Amino acid sequence: MNKLKVLIIDDETRAREILVTYLNQKIRNVEIVGEAANVKDAVIGINTHQPDLILLDIEMPGGNGFDVLSYFPQANFQVVFVTAYNEFAVQAFKVSAVDYLTKPIIIKELIQAIEKAREKVDQNQYNQLLENLNLNLNQENKVAQKLALPDQFGYRFIKISNISYFEADGSYSSLKLKGKEDKVIISKKLIDIENSLEHPQMLRVHRSFVINLDFVKQYLKQDGGTIIMNCGREIPVSRSRKNEFLERIQKL
Repeated sequence: MNKLKVLIIDDETRAREILVTYLNQKIRNVEIVGEAANVKDAVIGINTHQPDLILLDIEMPGGNGFDVLSYFPQANFQVVFVTAYNEFAVQAFKVSAVDYLTKPIIIKELIQAIEKAREKVDQNQYNQLLENLNLNLNQENKVAQKLALPDQFGYRFIKISNISYFEADGSYSSLKLKGKEDKVIISKKLIDIENSLEHPQMLRVHRSFVINLDFVKQYLKQDGGTIIMNCGREIPVSRSRKNEFLERIQKL
């Protein structure tokens, strides 16, 4: 197995030292090819060392981690973000299926992130993942516009505006797309999708359904409440979600 070439980008010396120690002592087949403390040195380091993976801090003097990525429209490396605290960024990483770690670093999470990145190194998905992340983060209203959703073959990159609803299916989920008859099976539980998805038009209305309010055709009050989607699917509304659904639908 070839060693995974890793570049550490963080303006805090202590944070870099901790990562170096963990990588050297806890993770096999990893080679630290360099370190950088700012955007300029990070860009130089990536071009010089051609890493397989960068551990990328968000907040740095003179720029941030996203500025680093903007220099590489044809990126051929994987990214694991490292952040002390950035609520929106963490949410965006989850939506875009990009790995992230929060400080202080937990060694178990670091190992899992590195191994996940190692599995993806040979997959040609970097450009699209980074493109999707930058698209989501650069929206003026800070709302993600696309999702990177795992399936049995890799990832599907789907516009939220094309999703009618998600439905729970055991350890998996399915989603219904606008104009498509067949559902798409996603390798992710519905609860994980709900926890990572913050979008004004998406709402959990039942333990088994997250819907796009733009696709609601009709609401029937009888039998506790039933939503009729544009595609004709009838979706129940749970009692605990009914008031929020009615409040949200009245604002459309």
